[in-house]
Amino acid sequence: MNRKILATTIAAFALVGTIGAMTAAAETINVGVSFQGMTPYCLSCKEYLEQEVEEYKEQGIDINLEMLDGQNDPATQIKHCEDFIQKGMDVIILNPISYDGCAPGVEAAVEAGIPVITMITEVANQDECASFCGSKHYDSGVMVAEHAIEENGDAFKCVIIEGVMGIDAQIQRMNGFNDVFAEHPDIEVLAVETANWERPEAMALVENWIQSGVDFDVILSENDNMALGALEALKAADKTDIPVYGVDGDSDALVQIKEGNYAGTALMSAEGQTRHALEYAIALAEGRDEDVDPAPDIPFVWVNADNVDEYLK
Repeated sequence: MNRKILATTIAAFALVGTIGAMTAAAETINVGVSFQGMTPYCLSCKEYLEQEVEEYKEQGIDINLEMLDGQNDPATQIKHCEDFIQKGMDVIILNPISYDGCAPGVEAAVEAGIPVITMITEVANQDECASFCGSKHYDSGVMVAEHAIEENGDAFKCVIIEGVMGIDAQIQRMNGFNDVFAEHPDIEVLAVETANWERPEAMALVENWIQSGVDFDVILSENDNMALGALEALKAADKTDIPVYGVDGDSDALVQIKEGNYAGTALMSAEGQTRHALEYAIALAEGRDEDVDPAPDIPFVWVNADNVDEYLK
């Protein structure tokens, strides 16, 4: 069929409204996204989602994406889910701040017939969710601890900065640290406290440890944002020889690695997680979710001075 005949045929079908598939394709897919908070990593995810929506629009797929800040509060994220239900969203993407606390939001959405995709972190009733788009946080804890031992030996004193307590990432990363250190009895963990993923809190925490006379050789942080706060405290105390290790692969952290200030990070792919989450959300909305892997393996990658240039690009 030549182009002129094809164009005429398509126009005729459109006029009489007999192409159901074309009509369906033109419909807007409504996706509600609730982030646990606006940490640097979550902001990266937000930017990737915005880019991906534009890419899909270029393909003729119209997506209405409403993204909200959970403000590190499970009650706020439950309210987000309730609002998304009222608005009749096709799919909800939830990045839960609490493993147990956000479960009611999932339950409410599922009861309303709206599928939930968890991203970055999981919930207690994960089996009710359509998919998890994330990495195995336990693996990042193991990776950080092993690299700390590889570079500092197996007889050092360390402190650990934890994220928001009760969240999947905090629990599993700490489990990874503990399991590795259990095999190295000469490693002493002198202090473990939370800084709630926040840079200023981590800076204040490390300042307090230093002022209190805690004599540590290494700092392990459950995310880069807190690690960067620790670096600021060490710099102010003229203790920049103490290595700091973290998780996420934030752009600011990669710069600090490049400059020789930061030992290394277990990079988690914001692009990979968001790309799959949106791909699966579209598949769910279009009723073809069997075409997409609901739980892909998105592994952590260790980044240090040896390979940071690759990831800065």
